Amino acid sequence: LPALLEYYILLSERRLKFIQKTKDGMADQLEFAINSDERKREAQDQLPGGQITKLVKLQRKAEKRAAKREGKKRERRVAKAMAKKQKKNSAKSEKMSNSRLVGLKDTLKASRERYLY
Repeated sequence: LPALLEYYILLSERRLKFIQKTKDGMADQLEFAINSDERKREAQDQLPGGQITKLVKLQRKAEKRAAKREGKKRERRVAKAMAKKQKKNSAKSEKMSNSRLVGLKDTLKASRERYLY
């Protein structure tokens, strides 16, 4: 029975130490949160009220500009790819039409020779 009591006391002491460490950590976190909140308020107090809204508007404008630039870049890439494709297709069709014309000429020559001689 005394060994069981000692074991229970040991576990209780370990649990108390753990709880104390947790409490200290939470106190540090709370202190950090309070300090950062104070710093934010001080920073906002240094700027006049109108400038804060201007900063927000500037940030939004910058985001919109970046999005537009990305959209334009994407459009340029698509247009370039389409132009390449069209150029390639036109080159193919030109070759095909040239080969068809050559074939047609040969056929006409052969038919002329047959009918004339």
